[in-house]
Amino acid sequence: MNARIDPMLTLEEVAKHVEQWRSHKKQGERIPQGLWNEALGLVGDYGISQVSRSLRLSYTQLNKRLRIIEGEQRQQAPSAQTAFVEIEGEFGGIVVPGVPREGAGSGSGPSSA
Repeated sequence: MNARIDPMLTLEEVAKHVEQWRSHKKQGERIPQGLWNEALGLVGDYGISQVSRSLRLSYTQLNKRLRIIEGEQRQQAPSAQTAFVEIEGEFGGIVVPGVPREGAGSGSGPSSA
């Protein structure tokens, strides 16, 4: 989608843009991406519910577009994925499976006395 969201607009300004588009649109014409982007720019300040109600946009469509953009941003951001780190041994009384306990098998146990 590669949307550019302008967070500098107010709800009232975007409402005017939407109403202006509605007054000149042809029947069946879809909302332009630019208007969706303006609406999405308001979500951080007003929330999806208030933006969709005020602009008379579909809550579901607005939320869907927001999730798409958030997904794109997540893919572009460097991920801080943690690799699996295997730790062996006894730590603070916690026994890690597959690792002999201190003294076990070293000849200091009861079986070697």
